[in-house]
Amino acid sequence: MKTTANYGLKKPDGTDVVNIDDLNYNADVIDTKIKEIDTKASNIKVPVTSVNGKTGAVSLSAADVGAVPTGRKVNSKALSADITLSATDIKTSSGATIESELAQMAKDYVRNPGYGKTAGTSTAYTLTLSPAPSSYVDGLTITIIPHVDCGDNPTLNINNLGAIQLVNSEGNNLKAGELKANKPYSFVRVGSNFFIRSSGGCNAIKSIQSGEYYFQSDIANANITISTVDFNKSVVIIEDESSVDRTTTYFMGQLFNNNTLNIQRNNGNAYGAATVYWRVIEFDNIKSVQQGVISSTQFMYPIPINRVNVSKTLAFASFKTTDLSNISYVRKQLVVSESNLVIRSRTESKVWYWYVVEFN
Repeated sequence: MKTTANYGLKKPDGTDVVNIDDLNYNADVIDTKIKEIDTKASNIKVPVTSVNGKTGAVSLSAADVGAVPTGRKVNSKALSADITLSATDIKTSSGATIESELAQMAKDYVRNPGYGKTAGTSTAYTLTLSPAPSSYVDGLTITIIPHVDCGDNPTLNINNLGAIQLVNSEGNNLKAGELKANKPYSFVRVGSNFFIRSSGGCNAIKSIQSGEYYFQSDIANANITISTVDFNKSVVIIEDESSVDRTTTYFMGQLFNNNTLNIQRNNGNAYGAATVYWRVIEFDNIKSVQQGVISSTQFMYPIPINRVNVSKTLAFASFKTTDLSNISYVRKQLVVSESNLVIRSRTESKVWYWYVVEFN
């Protein structure tokens, strides 16, 4: 008896006796295979049922699948094949390349302030920016770090475009020392000058310490420990109150060092009890603090000082005295000129400790 090639169904010969079992066997094989095919067909899933709203046998265009038509070009380069675009291939609406636009923006120091450390001299600063500005324009903004303190009437020359005067916010030329080395200063160009916009910081006072000290009747000198300050940037202010003879209660205050405040009064007369109120002010971001001590027997005493800007300067002083005459008329006046501190008082014999503070 022969069988089929695929599923082995039995094929009786013409001379074979019909066997019911052979027929049943063939039926079972056929039934099993049909079931397998049916099961597989029912589990088939079609992932895409439509494209751009089209179903069945459809014709798809480039727009249906989001493709760019092959006729499109970028800077004359066809998109029908893979292409490489350079910076010069992409341009703005004006026709300029992105590369050239970015280069122009980098040189726009009005919208993008420049920054750098100076070279040159204290009165003729130079600065090199990259990329170099093509010219000076109003609104050009620059932050500089001076390499040295400035001298009188300093100028700034950027990329050899020419020296421009540096002035304060009022348009006055800067004086020696107004720009400190290694501090940031911002300037903006207006007209023929660079006007200062900032002066190395905004807080003039770093710290204020205060307290009181009770002088018993036999005490003329006291040392008070304070938190460490910069001796060259600090001043002492003294106030006192007492019901006894004022000769015993005029007090002079000074710093002995960075953390010691000394307060003293005349030690030649009878003492009286008194309370002294003191303050130590430490400055920051200021131009200078000048200080000293003098003994004077004159009604008016001039003290030479380094030149200052009077409109930005304050003076402080405290004193002790041995003068018993006209003691109820003791007065003091501090007058600052550009190069002199003048102290006036009705009392003639006295010792003064003085400070002159110049702000930026």
